[in-house]
Amino acid sequence: MALRLSMMLLHTDGKPLKTPLRALSALVFLLLLTHHCRGQSQLIGSYQPIVANLGGDIILPCYLVPVVNVADLTLEWTRPDMDPRFVHVMRLGHEMVDKKHELFKGRTSMFTDELKNGNISMKLSNVQLSDQGKYRCFIPELDRQAFVSLVCVSAAARPPVVTLSGLDGQSGGVVLQCESAGWYPEPEVLWLDAEGKLLSAGPPETVRGPDDLYTVSSRVTVEKRPSSSFTCRVQHHNTTRTTQTQIHFPEDFFKLQSSSSSIITGLAVSLAVCILLLLAVSFFFLWREHIFKTKRKRSDEDQFLNEGERGQLMKPDAVQMEALKGNVRKKRKKKNQSEQQLLEEQRRRKDAEKEVQTLEEQLQNKKKEVESKESELQDLHAEKQRSEKELQSLKGDLWNKNRELVKAQEDFDLGTKYNLFSKQEKLQKKKDTAEQEVENLQKKLETQQERTDIKTKEVEVKEAEVQQLQEEGQRMETSLQTLKEEVESKRPLVSRQKFEEEKQRREEAERNVHILEEQLQKKLEEITDEELKKAKSHLDSKDKEIIQLKRHMDALLADIKSLKDEKQKSEDVQKELEATIKESSLLKQLLNEKLREEEAERSTRELVDKNSKVLTVPEEKTRREDAEKDLKLTVPPSASSPSHGVSKGNQHPREKKGKEAWGFAKKSDAGNCEGSDNSRSVEPPLSPNTQTSDPGFNIEVDQQHKYIRLMNSSTEDKQLGIWKLDLQVNNNKSITYTFPPSFKLKAGTDVTMWVKGHGRNHAPTELKWKALKSWSSGDKLQVVLFDHKQETQYELCVTIP
Repeated sequence: MALRLSMMLLHTDGKPLKTPLRALSALVFLLLLTHHCRGQSQLIGSYQPIVANLGGDIILPCYLVPVVNVADLTLEWTRPDMDPRFVHVMRLGHEMVDKKHELFKGRTSMFTDELKNGNISMKLSNVQLSDQGKYRCFIPELDRQAFVSLVCVSAAARPPVVTLSGLDGQSGGVVLQCESAGWYPEPEVLWLDAEGKLLSAGPPETVRGPDDLYTVSSRVTVEKRPSSSFTCRVQHHNTTRTTQTQIHFPEDFFKLQSSSSSIITGLAVSLAVCILLLLAVSFFFLWREHIFKTKRKRSDEDQFLNEGERGQLMKPDAVQMEALKGNVRKKRKKKNQSEQQLLEEQRRRKDAEKEVQTLEEQLQNKKKEVESKESELQDLHAEKQRSEKELQSLKGDLWNKNRELVKAQEDFDLGTKYNLFSKQEKLQKKKDTAEQEVENLQKKLETQQERTDIKTKEVEVKEAEVQQLQEEGQRMETSLQTLKEEVESKRPLVSRQKFEEEKQRREEAERNVHILEEQLQKKLEEITDEELKKAKSHLDSKDKEIIQLKRHMDALLADIKSLKDEKQKSEDVQKELEATIKESSLLKQLLNEKLREEEAERSTRELVDKNSKVLTVPEEKTRREDAEKDLKLTVPPSASSPSHGVSKGNQHPREKKGKEAWGFAKKSDAGNCEGSDNSRSVEPPLSPNTQTSDPGFNIEVDQQHKYIRLMNSSTEDKQLGIWKLDLQVNNNKSITYTFPPSFKLKAGTDVTMWVKGHGRNHAPTELKWKALKSWSSGDKLQVVLFDHKQETQYELCVTIP
């Protein structure tokens, strides 16, 4: 390159250039020329068609040689035969989805990582039959393009199936049939023998299914050969896809076929003869049955006619009546027919008028449509003229630019001839600019020519539509005129002649009908009263039967209703029984629990009785003496008043002593006290009292007749909500106090219930028993404590001294 450059910088005589400016200009020109020649990359596609399987993926190759980075350029894949033609468009590395055709959305992609290496191949997914065609790969900035053809073939073609179709009676050979389905495009079928030679076969039969796939079948007649092996091959014309099936016959197969052909022929003839005989016998029996039916029908008709004649001879009045009725029916029938004809004529007339009106409306619509089409045609003509003017203008500009290009080329050649390097660069730029403008004008010219052709086609289509509409309008006008003439020609006939004739026939028919009705009425009056009575009695009997049936039905309905009521009652009783059974089971459980508790109480009492009997006589004597001493004590009022509120046991020494003297009872039977109702009585005290001690509760009765005190001497709180305290004095009616629902007696505390009029100066926590009345000396008191289950928990029987 340096040698070439040095050679160009020298004159023909070997001397260097006189000025360095000229040398520099020449060097720059050569560098630009070299760069221009080096940058002419070629866009390479595929010279052979690309074969793709239907439903699969395929890559359409397209790349630049030498390599050029096209990541920042516009890349287009198009189908010239589609509108819009864009299949995939990339601009600055981004896909322009809104420009591509609907059929290719979501199925095309390019390798973005390979764009820098000049690879602009496109991947097409889920290939369809509509994808078959010629694709154009185009780079607008480099003005380079390449074409790739895509051929679609089916991937689901099934191997051919070879079957024995029949026998050839003339040659003694067999007919083979080969069939294969699922092909695209249409394949060809070849028959080969064992040596690979083609067999002569008839043209194949091809059927295209709803999925656009072909099913092909072919037949061939083969005879005995040294090697009875045959092959059916199905293949595509322009691809290497092929599939085949081979069938082999044993050596004695053709002998059996030739010997059995005569047997088969004889059997076929015998079968045909048998079928003919069966048909003849069947025809004979059918003909005989038909004869019998005809004779039977004739005999029945003769019998019926004889009976009719006998009836007519027996009842002449009935025959005359039937004749009159027949005449009346005939007259009415004629009248109805005439009225129906008149109505039919009027209906046809109305239909014709409606049809005329419809045709007039259609004609008006067609005229409006013709006018709109003519206006559109005028607009298209005007647009076509504008396009032709623009085309002529572009042709003129192109011709001028071509002249400028020729002139620039001549100037460039002249500068080259005289080595005018200072002007060659300007001339080259001018030439390039002119070439670019010429190319742009050429493209505009092609585009405008396409638009002009499209407009011309549209004009031709519109002219054809206008011509068709005009012809239709002319035909409709002719039909309308003909229909109007028919209506006008029929109108006088309908309105005058036909109407008068129908009116006369109607009047005559009405007169005849009136006469026949009078005759019929007379005949009816001549009917005997006996027949009327018979009919009336028959009707009465039927009415009675109907009444009896209604009564029977009402009785049945009442029985059904009563049965339903009884069923409902039985269901209610059953439900009540079920509820009673449930309640009895619950009561039984409660009773068992009660019995168990009483058994436990009985055991406890027995143990207490045993313990009380163990007491020695001195202890009993000492206890009685202490009780007598307590009775003789005189307590001052200040000491006898109980403490305010709920108090501890150690706050009342006197009361504590009284407690020890009177004693307290725990859970026991009510039978321990005598002389009281409810089986509760006060027994004679052991000393002055009958008492029982309990580690949980103590009950104290005041000697001054003012209060009853309940003490919790245990270490646990007692919940006394809804518990009851029952008091009986002598044999009087007992009174009951119910504790509040939330009442709780804490461990080691007591609660006092005062007689009415006492306990006013005590704390409000003390309870007042409104029904509690004062008792007297010598009274017998029975105090019983019930829990919330109404079970006796504590009881005290005492006699007031």
